Amino acid sequence: MAKLAPVKCPYCGQSFQREDTEFVQIGRRYAHKSCVDSVEQIHQLMQHVLGMGYSKTKVESQIKNFVSKEGMTINSIYKTLIYWYEVKHSDTSQANGGIGIVPYVYAEYLKYAQQQSANAELNKGKNIKDFIIETKNVIGKATPITKPRHVKFYELD
Repeated sequence: MAKLAPVKCPYCGQSFQREDTEFVQIGRRYAHKSCVDSVEQIHQLMQHVLGMGYSKTKVESQIKNFVSKEGMTINSIYKTLIYWYEVKHSDTSQANGGIGIVPYVYAEYLKYAQQQSANAELNKGKNIKDFIIETKNVIGKATPITKPRHVKFYELD
């Protein structure tokens, strides 16, 4: 059987052989299954975050723009959105149904990811019990509660 011609993924722009990798057919085109899954995760996240203000076509075009012109990966776009909306709990009012915030927050996300990686490396092999400080419960004598005295302002004869 002859090998099929290589195809180009519309999401990541990389060429691949359909015989060698998992793919999904989208219309007349073919895409990596992992790319389609990642894009679907972005759509689900934004639909959850934005609700009725979500625009699938706008998000789709922005993903293609970020991948082709900005040099981002689909996975990094998804993680940036997770960082911005789930970790930082940022406001969604200026999103306008899309993910236009990604290029502006991408550097901040990379710094956060490096810090998380450094923390994971620092804590690698350590047990949570190493960080727990044992405390002793000290029971002291309770101070007695006294009733307030009533002061008589005048006396009745």
